[in-house]
Amino acid sequence: MTKDEKLLEAKKSAEDRQKKMEARGRRRRWIQIGFPCAVVVSVLIGMAGTPFSDKIAFASYRKNPGTKISENVFRNRDGYRLWQDNALHNHVSCLMGGGEFYDDGAGTRIFPASDCSHMEITMEGRSRIFSNSLCSYLNVDGDIVYYRKNSDRCIYRSYITSGKEELFYSGNAGEVYLYDNYIYFIDLADNRALVRINTEGEGEPEVLVEKEVEEFFVYGSQCVYLTSGKLLCYQEVKADAASFAISGRYDWFFFNGDIIAQSGKRIIGFEPQGGNPRLLYEDKENEFRLVGAGDESFYIQEADSVKQIPVEQKKAGIVTYEENGGSLVTSLLETVDGLNAVVYEAGGDVVRVRTAEFRIESGGQQEGEENGSES
Repeated sequence: MTKDEKLLEAKKSAEDRQKKMEARGRRRRWIQIGFPCAVVVSVLIGMAGTPFSDKIAFASYRKNPGTKISENVFRNRDGYRLWQDNALHNHVSCLMGGGEFYDDGAGTRIFPASDCSHMEITMEGRSRIFSNSLCSYLNVDGDIVYYRKNSDRCIYRSYITSGKEELFYSGNAGEVYLYDNYIYFIDLADNRALVRINTEGEGEPEVLVEKEVEEFFVYGSQCVYLTSGKLLCYQEVKADAASFAISGRYDWFFFNGDIIAQSGKRIIGFEPQGGNPRLLYEDKENEFRLVGAGDESFYIQEADSVKQIPVEQKKAGIVTYEENGGSLVTSLLETVDGLNAVVYEAGGDVVRVRTAEFRIESGGQQEGEENGSES
């Protein structure tokens, strides 16, 4: 090979190396630019699994509320808590149980007065009247609380700092649920239809579900609801959307990232759209009622006692709480202080209500799997 040929070969080799380096640089830049987008896309199509990716998904959702968030985000513990903190401002289990109690974990509490005459609020160690009627479905968004007054079933909003209360919607409302910029509620004057109205209170309510809805919740761009015929259904949050029924008949349900539902003598757990069904609890001997769900447990009322049952069967057994549960436990809420709930007590013709802090019996009564917990 001549000297000129060697020089040409060396030049060609150098040019080839340069092209490869430039190509690698372009790929590297594409990866650096494309990776954040890929993370968001992967989260939205169901590949979420870390708190960081969950935050990206929710940031994307808040900018584009129509975006469908994979239910896997809600089934991830960190993603579920993030959703609770940023979208609801109250615990979904508490809201679905009546929403008569609120605790932000930092000293602000809203709760019913014991004589059933009004609601009270405690802030910075001081208490005052919150509303002159018993209220339900307390949806707290910063300084504003949206709720239903039990006296007239209209929807009101109140400003925590000033105490100013104003009528938001004059109607006959059932369950009320704030999500993003909409108030969702069951319209008792319209055959229990599920409707929504924006938080500006403008326009007529938009009908989402025409069936008779008993209870519901909204997550992402989806809603899950129970009909008066005991059908548990899900659909997109928009008018005329297709509705899908989950197999079975159910008495009531709660949500803790999964659906926790009672069907007769059994508690069933499954994903928001009915996947992965499993038996969580069964008691053929005693009457009981599902009254709430926490992060890793659900709660039943049996006679006047409340029991905590772990969702994961391999964990510690059933815990029975010492506190007398009264005639009816509602609005159950796990707080930093433990388990709290609103308790109604019947005495003759008089019904009293109080906010109870439940305590575990000394030593904690543990019931094993032989008490009906099966997988």
